[in-house]
Amino acid sequence: MEKALPEDIHFYFNQLQRLSCDLLLLSETDAPFEIIWFTVEQKDFLAALKREGLIKRQQEVKEVSLWDFFKNYIEPQDWDTEEDKKIRARFSELYSFFSTHLEQSKVFRVGKIEITIFILGFVPGTQVLLGLKSLLVET
Repeated sequence: MEKALPEDIHFYFNQLQRLSCDLLLLSETDAPFEIIWFTVEQKDFLAALKREGLIKRQQEVKEVSLWDFFKNYIEPQDWDTEEDKKIRARFSELYSFFSTHLEQSKVFRVGKIEITIFILGFVPGTQVLLGLKSLLVET
């Protein structure tokens, strides 16, 4: 059974859906983004991810800043094609959304070679944690 989306987060959810639609997290296996959200009692990212069953106790978790995660997807390269430039612009919009519309936005890398990525922030004025989940493969 799918949980009902709280009325006060529709705008943020719809924006995130628009920004992440058909965008892939580029790595050895390009993976789509999945929108995740849940209500928390305390603004504790890791406790919330564990409570939701998204992180297991024995998994390695590394927190990285929003910019450190996004910079390689945003900063232009000399060899970029027109398609690369369009993808970079989309990642830039996504970065902007997390840095300006959500509070305390953070990125978590969970695991080693097959790394689950969580990009999360709080919807302003709520206890709702909203963000994206994807897979990054690094060998």
